[in-house]
Amino acid sequence: MIRSRLLYAFSLLLSLLLALGYGDGSLGFTLFYALLVFLALSLLTVTAASRILVEETMEQDIIFKGDALSYTLQVSNRGFFFYPRVVCHLKSGELVGYGEDTLLFPLLPRGRFRREYPLEFPYRGVYAIGVEKLVVVDFLGLFRRTLRPKTSLSVTVYPRSDENYLLMLQGGPQKTALFTDLFNEDYSSVADVRKYASSDSLRKVHWKLSAKRGELMVKNFNAYQPDRLILLLDTRALPLLPMAAAALQDAMVGYLAAAADYCMRGSLSADLIYGRLESDQTSLGPADDAARVFSLLAAIPFEGAESVVPVASRISGPYNLIVFLALLDQEVHDTLKELISFDHNLTLYSFSSPALPVTSEQEYLLESLAAYGAKVHRIALVPEQASPPAPAQ
Repeated sequence: MIRSRLLYAFSLLLSLLLALGYGDGSLGFTLFYALLVFLALSLLTVTAASRILVEETMEQDIIFKGDALSYTLQVSNRGFFFYPRVVCHLKSGELVGYGEDTLLFPLLPRGRFRREYPLEFPYRGVYAIGVEKLVVVDFLGLFRRTLRPKTSLSVTVYPRSDENYLLMLQGGPQKTALFTDLFNEDYSSVADVRKYASSDSLRKVHWKLSAKRGELMVKNFNAYQPDRLILLLDTRALPLLPMAAAALQDAMVGYLAAAADYCMRGSLSADLIYGRLESDQTSLGPADDAARVFSLLAAIPFEGAESVVPVASRISGPYNLIVFLALLDQEVHDTLKELISFDHNLTLYSFSSPALPVTSEQEYLLESLAAYGAKVHRIALVPEQASPPAPAQ
């Protein structure tokens, strides 16, 4: 870029020298040397751009999703040159929402530019924020220089488990009572009896007691739980634009955060697997460090190429398996179906959005798993969830 600008500048100089100085040598050389001085000053201006100082501050570097964060940017010119055009590029503009990803402003000698942003983060994650680079241009517009800050800022945004916590425990509009799915019934141990409801299976009817009372009564059996709970998150990269992918990933991690929150409140111990079995695994349990767990959940990347098949195929022993995924294919279906055949308790959370709807093939696979004994819950993001409004500026 600079080489082409130099060739352009010197071609203009040569043209002026030939046009104006051909008949009068003194005039031509005067113009030539005057323009050389301007070029030297212009080049010196961008060379001295190192005197430009970028200062960035923010209130805190860890917040929960939906909380506001104040970020302040100040660009100061400590030199004596005028920069008529400074271009500032900001990081993560599409996901953070500054309102403007690129700033254009002049910098006077010993002057400064200041801007404050009240940022809101609609999705969990670890975000690099602030200035990515500054591009300064000299007063002739011939030269430019790119400056990058020596330090960088990042914000860790925790997921909010309370969004789905009660929904997963008690059920809701989408009937997602997560932890009630964890318990199987021990048909050899009766806890109590109650009146029949239309949702009860006939095999739970207490026929002798029903005949005595003249109305259907059913047995409530004691619950039992396999020895192990595994939370398995499918971290395959989603074939979506950044905002749409972030919305769907955030929904999956939000439900996973509710499960982790439940474990840390003292009810269950669990293994969390979010990628490869060897490295991307951690244990959850009562009195666990919430900061550690939520930092982990905030930073889980969705960049993998493999599905949950390699991990699910290698897990052994009796366990409750809860799978969170948005991409269901035949291979995943067959692997999960095989796990059910070995008497493992499987709960599947299938996520979709307007940008990634459930196909007819996936609908068939979900129905097949449900018919085979899996507890299948479909979580569909509504358009407002998939495309939240931009934060107020």
